[in-house]
Amino acid sequence: MQPSSMRRFVALLCAVLPAVAFQPADVRADSDSEIVARINQYIRQGWADNEVTPSETADDAEFARRASLDIVGRIPTYTELTEFIE
Repeated sequence: MQPSSMRRFVALLCAVLPAVAFQPADVRADSDSEIVARINQYIRQGWADNEVTPSETADDAEFARRASLDIVGRIPTYTELTEFIE
């Protein structure tokens, strides 16, 4: 995912996730897998609504690099990267 795509995706998540209203009783009644499936459904709908195509799955090191570049503005240090991967 290019940095601009990541920013768009993060903005999309910030817009979509607060709109997902889970009632405490619903959360207790739903299994973890049902909650994850519901969140994934909202994210996929956000992608479709905004005509965003997700990139292929990144490994942990690539994800850490991309997220660090987008959030902090630099690649992670060796120590930060190894701590994340462990």
